[in-house]
Amino acid sequence: MSLTDPTANARRRQAIRVPYDKDLLLEFDNGLVLAGRAQDISSTGFFLGTASPGFDRTLGWKGQLVIDLVVERIRIPCQVARVIGQGVGVHYLE
Repeated sequence: MSLTDPTANARRRQAIRVPYDKDLLLEFDNGLVLAGRAQDISSTGFFLGTASPGFDRTLGWKGQLVIDLVVERIRIPCQVARVIGQGVGVHYLE
């Protein structure tokens, strides 16, 4: 899926966003880690508010959303689709 694919963009806009207030990590394929706090989440992605240095240069970067649960760690492939204000919009790749 391309960042400029109009069909994919329309699907993302139709997804219902719900408030989600949780600390999350993005581990990028290049080894860098972006820490932040999720502000909303949907079936297609999430917005991560962050003050981490360099977050404004992550557009298009691929990596994994890391969610630590009580009994296991879940990794979800994702890509930074937008960089705005104080955070990044991320969409799931699977």
